[in-house]
Amino acid sequence: EAISRGAKSVIAVDVDRRAHDALKRNILELGLSGGIKAIRANASGWSDNNPRVKFDLVLSAPPYDDLQPSLVRKLTKHTKKGGLYVLDWPGKIALPEFDGFERVTSKDYGDAQLAFYRKINKRET
Repeated sequence: EAISRGAKSVIAVDVDRRAHDALKRNILELGLSGGIKAIRANASGWSDNNPRVKFDLVLSAPPYDDLQPSLVRKLTKHTKKGGLYVLDWPGKIALPEFDGFERVTSKDYGDAQLAFYRKINKRET
């Protein structure tokens, strides 16, 4: 989706083998191998191994049956100053707030909600 809307590159991290394999098939079928890098890894481990990697847009969709607020918070550090962190979160659980971010908006979609946060702090964390 991001590539079709103008993103120069995408890094997609997912620990689930089937989701990762499906993503790789879709990348090949759509001829997008130059713009998307699919990584099968635990998001926390990837974050630890790539502490300086920052993005204009970070999409976070943790599994609802294993929510880890500390991991969600950890992944915000990969957002560039002025960038967006978009969180897919269960609709019945209060949205988290993050230091150095302002919530721009949130939308409810049935049992889910999407929250959009902009990084506003002066220094990169």
